[in-house]
Amino acid sequence: MNSLEHDKLRWREAETIRNILKKQNSLLGDSLEKLDHLIYLQKSINLLSLEEIFQVMVEKLPFILSVKYFTFFLFDKNRRRLTLASHNHPEIKEGYSLYQNDSPIMREATTSGRYIFEQDFSISRYFQGRKNPLFSCKFCVTIPLMIENEIIGVMNFKTFTFKTST
Repeated sequence: MNSLEHDKLRWREAETIRNILKKQNSLLGDSLEKLDHLIYLQKSINLLSLEEIFQVMVEKLPFILSVKYFTFFLFDKNRRRLTLASHNHPEIKEGYSLYQNDSPIMREATTSGRYIFEQDFSISRYFQGRKNPLFSCKFCVTIPLMIENEIIGVMNFKTFTFKTST
């Protein structure tokens, strides 16, 4: 390789690195902006009642986390029951609740204490087809919510439309 070819190669490598750094800088800026929104949400929530917190979740979570729909279920460990506390889908009825065993994905999240990420829910082991009206989709994340070591609820995030609950 002659000197001119070597210089061109170095210039292309440097240009590639500059482009990568610009992209990373842009992503970092976007992440920091979303982090600012999340911190603001956390500070705001500290001053609110439970009902107000649920309303803030409806208004802010989809924007902050870039999801279309979410559900927040409170978990009653003694009754093994999940009760819908907050959501942002117009077709889900208020007061919806189900037993822990009625949703394999939420059951696993509440028993394992770990989040579950499914890129295609319809082919996952949690899919129940028509038996579970809340899940019939692609992307899904289910996160157990904990205070210290106790599960208090479950958050579900989706980028698709829920089916109507029965």
